[in-house]
Amino acid sequence: MELKKRVIERLQKCTAEGEQYLRLPELQKASVLIPLFFRGGDLHVLMTVRSIELKHNAGEVCFPGGKSDRNDTDEIHTALREAEEEIGLPPVGVEVVCRFTPILNQRGLLVTPVVGFISESFSARPNPAEFTDEYLRRIPNGEWPRVIVVADGSCGDSCSVLGISSEYNVESCHAYGANATIERLDQRQVPTPEIRAHSLYFDLSAYGIDAIKEPRSSSQASAKPGFHLKIYGTFRNRYMALACTSADSKMMRFLRHTASSSIMKNIFHQSFNAYKTDIEPRLSELTLQRMQCSRKLFEIILSHRRVSAAYIEEDKVAVTVEGEAARVLNFDTGCGVNLGMRGLESLGVFIYRTATAQDQKDVFEALSAKIQHSKQVAETFRQNGLAAAMFE
Repeated sequence: MELKKRVIERLQKCTAEGEQYLRLPELQKASVLIPLFFRGGDLHVLMTVRSIELKHNAGEVCFPGGKSDRNDTDEIHTALREAEEEIGLPPVGVEVVCRFTPILNQRGLLVTPVVGFISESFSARPNPAEFTDEYLRRIPNGEWPRVIVVADGSCGDSCSVLGISSEYNVESCHAYGANATIERLDQRQVPTPEIRAHSLYFDLSAYGIDAIKEPRSSSQASAKPGFHLKIYGTFRNRYMALACTSADSKMMRFLRHTASSSIMKNIFHQSFNAYKTDIEPRLSELTLQRMQCSRKLFEIILSHRRVSAAYIEEDKVAVTVEGEAARVLNFDTGCGVNLGMRGLESLGVFIYRTATAQDQKDVFEALSAKIQHSKQVAETFRQNGLAAAMFE
């Protein structure tokens, strides 16, 4: 304990030097945790090895850590949160001693080292996204869990390490859309009710496009007419989504291929002023500069994993991929729902059926049901998602 006391005293002398760097708003921040512990009377430090499959800093020996999250209260919070996510170290199990002087790394991140003591009995539980081939080989067969749930995200590499293809299927939603965002620093972050408007047509006669509603052909009889607008967010950060079903009209062709970004900006400008709430200010030419929007209409497409579950036969392990297993590209519906998370609806049943399986046949049946549910999530959104989020 005397040695630990001397170590803490020396470390704390470094804290004051680093405080002056902690209020630099223009730099993106990150933190790492330097976990110290005593074993056999000697001071040790815990480090991790990044997977060789990762896109950044693959195979490096490093401390647990990562970028700051907007919900983090400070650099210490970031370091403790990342350590818990990466190696399963609970924040209550860390005796924080000090912060060192931040370092600007090659990627432009201001990285703050946080030093703390942990128990010598702590046993790391690596995140699947941090798995390495060597780590997988060292796990005895008898210690494998029956099920591995991978929260991979859209850019994760855990799937490839576990032998699952990371390829996606891309399908059209048979619709086109555009998005806009407005930041008004003079307004408060007060949530507002969602606003929807339907069957909108825009006067583009100044660009040579007739504003008269064009009749729909018999093949488009079931399509929703015109454009559909959604306004959502807060008074400070307003978001708009504009969508329409596929149709071969002059207006649609023009907005899909226009090279002038001012056209979509004017459409969002006029639409917002027409359908905003009565208690918020109109957009003016002065505030219009705080709007960012799509340059033209984009085809709304759905991307979902080709393989969402698998079975590692030699280790008798069932793997399922959750997280962002399905997502809409180029368009934000404003529904605030990660499609991939809907896979969790069948996760409980999948785990139960796998854990109680009597043979491989039972496991394969559970995997098949999970895969079918994942496909159904994507198919349901492709057919009804935009209708529920935009057109109704």
